[in-house]
Amino acid sequence: MNLFNGKDLSGWIGKDQFWKVENGTIIGETTADNPTPANTFLIWKGGEVKDFEFSCQVKFQGNNSGVQYRSKAVGDLKDCVLTGYQADLHPKQEFFGMLYGEKYGKRGIIARRWQKADAKGDKDVKILGSVGDKTELDGAEWNKLTIVAVGNRLIHMVNDVVTVDVTENHPDAIAQGHLGLQLHRGAPMKVEFKALKYRKLSGAAAKKALEKATGAKPKKQASNPAPKPKMESLARSATSPARINIAEGFKIDLLYSVPMDKQGSWVAMCMDNKNRLIVSDQYGGIFRFPIPAAGKKIDPTSIEQITYAAERAGMGKPTDAQKKLPQIGHAQGLCYAFDSLYVVVNSRSSSTGAGVFRLLDTNQDDKFDKIITIKKLSATGGEHGPHAIIPAPDGKHLYVVMGNQTPLPDDYTHSRVPELWGEDQLYPSLQYFMKGAVAPLGHFAQIDPEGKTWEVMSTGFRNQYDAAVNREGELFTYDADMEWDLGTPWYRPT
Repeated sequence: MNLFNGKDLSGWIGKDQFWKVENGTIIGETTADNPTPANTFLIWKGGEVKDFEFSCQVKFQGNNSGVQYRSKAVGDLKDCVLTGYQADLHPKQEFFGMLYGEKYGKRGIIARRWQKADAKGDKDVKILGSVGDKTELDGAEWNKLTIVAVGNRLIHMVNDVVTVDVTENHPDAIAQGHLGLQLHRGAPMKVEFKALKYRKLSGAAAKKALEKATGAKPKKQASNPAPKPKMESLARSATSPARINIAEGFKIDLLYSVPMDKQGSWVAMCMDNKNRLIVSDQYGGIFRFPIPAAGKKIDPTSIEQITYAAERAGMGKPTDAQKKLPQIGHAQGLCYAFDSLYVVVNSRSSSTGAGVFRLLDTNQDDKFDKIITIKKLSATGGEHGPHAIIPAPDGKHLYVVMGNQTPLPDDYTHSRVPELWGEDQLYPSLQYFMKGAVAPLGHFAQIDPEGKTWEVMSTGFRNQYDAAVNREGELFTYDADMEWDLGTPWYRPT
């Protein structure tokens, strides 16, 4: 059944100053002049939900939102405050589609994106495995959110891909309650919902809905089971060369299509002193392999893992061989120089933390065995954290590339930029994305091989990911535009 008539908020209860309908869409919005002091909800008045399937189209910006379900009213229902389960809508990838306990005791985050979990207590959550894929989700675009709740099984999906699969065994589990749409307190925000559909589940329909969501086979096929699925949505291929436009006289060869479920997503690379490529998985370890001859493909058996870094929780345990490797990864920058491998880590979950590190082969056996910390960085580990590292043209230094979630190190040694940075605004900033990020965050720095110096070369960038130097020693980069401002008078594409 459709929960929204496309015209008005009949059948819903919420605070009028925050909720409205425009062009067949439910819109919740706060502004600097019209904030909400606490999370507030637009609540469906059609009764409490128990076992059901819910779906909607949603997009949001400025702050996180969510869909509350099996929830109880805090105070009077007209106060529009709920406590219970929430399918969270959050700009951070690890939180997008997670299961959150809104005002639910000490529970908070029950299961993050990618986790299959057994929740037994407030913080007693056992990770059983992994679900979904690593597709980058953009909350500013329309996404389909689906919730399947049957008994103690709670499953969330975004764009028909499972984000969490939780077996709820908490002693205070909620069997049924209200359904609501969240507007979050804090920074001004806007959330839009449309195509809200609800289906009550029971019996065979409930069983079928769970099987469809999880990809499980019906029991009648149990006598001839299929192999355990390996995250089919990750079984992708690289872009075909035929789809890439290049200048006349050039040719593209597809050397290798990275199996995401085994080797992740390669986001940085460099060449070592033996004509081998070194590549890094964004959320895993580092690999190495010889560059094939022209016209030849990479031999998959030649790819060697040279470091290990744990994936997000639930993504498997290391083998005995991986435990013996240097424990470093989640790298977005690699550079082989000065007889060592420099690694820029951009992660909050890596064992090393974010920063610039140097890997050495101390016994000359062609295996890195020592990690030296060049510089720890106070980065959030987001997409705008520390990125590339390249050789400087003088042959004596390295250049490092820092996005605007990476503050200047407190102990930087020198700045070529006059240290008079500031926002220089006549009126208060209208920040809503990365609120509080101010100059001089996005920057380039020059460092020496041992990391004794950190010289600021240039500042004022948003999220430049890589860089290059021409024959004259000039440094080039490509900065990212503020895509959230698309359509505004001040938007400037890069």
